[in-house]
Amino acid sequence: MNKRNEIFINELKNRGVDCTNLILPENIDFEFISGTEIRMTFPKKVVSTNMQEDSVAFEGWILTLYCLGKKKIENLNIIMNIKNDARKSFVQLGEEKENRGHYNRFIYRLSKFIKQFPFVSMDSYLSAEIKGKIDTFYFNGNYKFINDEKLVSNKPEKEADCNQHPEMIVEKYISENPSAVINKTKEITNTSIGNLYRQLPVGIFFEEKTNDTRVFTGGASAIDLWGIDDEKKTLCIYELKIKENYKVGIISELYFYANLMMDLYGSNPAFITKDKSKKYYRGFENLANVKTVEKVEAFFLVEKLHPLITDDVIEMMSSKKIEFNKILYSKNCIVTIE
Repeated sequence: MNKRNEIFINELKNRGVDCTNLILPENIDFEFISGTEIRMTFPKKVVSTNMQEDSVAFEGWILTLYCLGKKKIENLNIIMNIKNDARKSFVQLGEEKENRGHYNRFIYRLSKFIKQFPFVSMDSYLSAEIKGKIDTFYFNGNYKFINDEKLVSNKPEKEADCNQHPEMIVEKYISENPSAVINKTKEITNTSIGNLYRQLPVGIFFEEKTNDTRVFTGGASAIDLWGIDDEKKTLCIYELKIKENYKVGIISELYFYANLMMDLYGSNPAFITKDKSKKYYRGFENLANVKTVEKVEAFFLVEKLHPLITDDVIEMMSSKKIEFNKILYSKNCIVTIE
């Protein structure tokens, strides 16, 4: 742990905050800049790296730390910043082709996050670099971005593969034996889904899907499992992790997916789905036939959840249109729901 973070944790302890489960990433700087203000300074790669990595998962660290400290520190505020240095700005970094998808997705994520959580703000360097880019995702509900072109999403073009990754093996098993997750979903939310499907794409493109028109990251980017309640027009999505992969970054993943689904299929869609053919895969016809999704139910489907992701954090993430919950499972010879 770097020296600045050691000082920060000691100050939290002096204020009566329980830091038992607080292990801070080495490359994020945490510091008090006033009695009630914490500044988190993330590495520049936050705009060009997979959002589930703990060192760049700003949503996860801000929400977990806020919930950890708010009971002991009144009027707690968190200021987000990105490390500055003499090299290229993170805007220049993000505009490079290989980083563009992560950068655009970072802007989208930040725009959603800042709007929902009033205790979060941006430091001067981050504000100066971003300038008006965040507002481009709130352009009268039309979400025009970069050259004012409309953004479109992709749909599944073939059945989902299974590459024998441990999480994908569990995901495939659950999709083929969905009753336990379906029943637990109904128990928690009173939502009735008919089936579970795998790998719902989350790519965003300019006008059409090509490598050159990609706006967000693509390739393997997809929601692990999903299902829909036709009657309630509720979309349920699940981010699955095995016990060896319990990171704060799962918050950033699921938060992004849930907001994107509402912006794709909600009553005021920000993006559109290109449908050049009527051939559907992975159950997508069930989602395509629902004209408007009224609510998204987003689940952490995990063997083990990071100890900082408490019920308070999950409740804070929820809003009127998007609700977050957790489902714990055990993986032995078969998957069982706890």
